[in-house]
Amino acid sequence: MLALQESFRDHGNTISRVQRMNIGFTRMGYKTDKYLLVFFGKIDEVRNLAEKEPWVIPYLPSKISNFAKNDLTILITSNPRLDAIIAADAVDPVIFERWGSTFVPASMI
Repeated sequence: MLALQESFRDHGNTISRVQRMNIGFTRMGYKTDKYLLVFFGKIDEVRNLAEKEPWVIPYLPSKISNFAKNDLTILITSNPRLDAIIAADAVDPVIFERWGSTFVPASMI
């Protein structure tokens, strides 16, 4: 989690919330060491986007699942560049391109 936080800060992101998922999963019978849902984003951009296009609010901020078991950690998130497809012409796709560069270089898409 510390490495994730440092990486987000290095890319200009802010972690807005960390939600523990263990309790719900354990009640359902799953055995996990640690499962977190981390909400993050470039706060000014998220606020501006939500103000200009309120319909995107359910998709904001971005989320990443952090699953840890023993010495293994898995991070799962959707690529923000795919949100540009949903937004179509309503939102400048450069925003999603910039957000996506946090995870995957453009040359790999």
